Amino acid sequence: VRPSFSYAVDDKFTVVFTPQFAKIFGDRQFVPNAAGTANTLQRTSGVSFNQAVGFHEGYILYQAAEKLEFTVGRRIMNYGEELLIAAADWGVVGRSFDQIKGRVSYGQGWTDAFVSKVADTNTQGSGPGDADFFGIYNSQNFGPALSATDLYALFLRDGTTLPRQETLAVGIRIKSAFDTMKDAETGFRAFLKKVDYRLEATAESGTAVAHGREAYQVDGEVGYTFLEASKTRLGLQAAVAGQNFNQLFAGPHRWFGYADAFGRRNIVSYAAHASSNINSNLSGQLSVLKFFRN
Repeated sequence: VRPSFSYAVDDKFTVVFTPQFAKIFGDRQFVPNAAGTANTLQRTSGVSFNQAVGFHEGYILYQAAEKLEFTVGRRIMNYGEELLIAAADWGVVGRSFDQIKGRVSYGQGWTDAFVSKVADTNTQGSGPGDADFFGIYNSQNFGPALSATDLYALFLRDGTTLPRQETLAVGIRIKSAFDTMKDAETGFRAFLKKVDYRLEATAESGTAVAHGREAYQVDGEVGYTFLEASKTRLGLQAAVAGQNFNQLFAGPHRWFGYADAFGRRNIVSYAAHASSNINSNLSGQLSVLKFFRN
């Protein structure tokens, strides 16, 4: 259960908060006893325990200028095809980030810069260290052939265990659907208007990577829409991830089926996707996926 509320203080400040109640049916929890020296197992229908409600999102959005905004607080982040940063709503509670983020918009694109505190081990005592996540993500629209051209650099510094692990990921993503081209009844342009594609490649380096040449991922798909009325589409996809690839905070379930149960590392995959709008209120998709060890 995740209702969302927002309140515009004025034309510059907006406050957003999203409480969340999330639980697995029948899942028991250990709760402290009165003395606080041990934990006791509490059944789901006990009389001394109540499931806590937390905040999935809670942040302030400040519109500093017409094309400049800042976010401070806890907020969902989604980028690209969610291969590295995603809300991951296939899970029980989803994912959000404690972050400070700025976005500047210009022309046909925008650039985000953010810093996120993933783990803080020193709030109440000493610990090995914190985990911090930094990123710069730029996206541009260059027209029908390149409606999304993204460049990004992400850095994860994890000091919660020793030695500290660091991962730097740099990548490029391009994506487009040619249906925005001017009308064409016949010929190559008519064929091209029914084609869409996406391609993303990432390379990683850092202390968390044993062999830089094996820390990478490439994912691509090309699709063709046969029937305009029902949007019947067939797509072919291929992807590969190296032995030391760190998928960071990914949510690739919609592209890789159950592959996200064991992670995109040391894997090659192929897939065929078929989708269609059966009527105005019902659509369907069938996917066939094959996975191999890299």
